[in-house]
Amino acid sequence: MPKQIAQNELDVIIHIVAKFPDGVPLSKIMESLSISISRRNVQHRLVFLVKNGLLHAEGKARARLYRIPSKEGKEVQGRFKAYNTHAISLLLEAEEIQREVIRPIQARTAVGYNIQFLDEYRPNVTYYLSESIRQRLFEMGKTESEQPAGTYARKIYGPLLIDLSWNSSRLEGNTL
Repeated sequence: MPKQIAQNELDVIIHIVAKFPDGVPLSKIMESLSISISRRNVQHRLVFLVKNGLLHAEGKARARLYRIPSKEGKEVQGRFKAYNTHAISLLLEAEEIQREVIRPIQARTAVGYNIQFLDEYRPNVTYYLSESIRQRLFEMGKTESEQPAGTYARKIYGPLLIDLSWNSSRLEGNTL
C-alpha cells in the first residue's frame, strides 16, 4: 500500500504553482518551498498532482513547467472533463470547493455532521439557506418570458431534444 502524502505538502506546492500563471519549473518550486521536502519527494508530489488533474505539466526534463489548469475548459480538471467545457466564472469559495472535490478521497479533509443543526431543522418551517441567499437564487431562476411555464419549457425542450438526438447519433458514429 503506498504511503499517504501529507495534505499540507500538496497545498504548499499548489500555492507556489498558483503564483506563476505562465508555469514554474521544479527548481523555482524548490526555492520557494517554506517547508523541508527533498527534491525527489517534491517530484513525486508533482506527479501525483498532475495525475489527479490539480496541476498541468508541459515540456520534458529540465524544461518542464507546472501550472494550475486553465479555467477556460481547454484542459481536463480531474473528473470534471465533461462538465468543464464552458467557461463559468466562480466565486473564490466555489473554486476552492471545486479543488477540494477534485482531490482523491484519501487526500480530502475529513468532515462530519453538525448534529445540532440537523436536529433543529424543521421542513417547511426553518431553512438551510439565509433569506438573502434564497431571494438571490429566486431572482436568478426567474425567466424573462411572460409565457406560461409549460409553453416556455416546450420552447426550450424542442431544441434540446434535437441537440440530444444529433449528439447521440454522432457518438454512435452516424455521420448524417
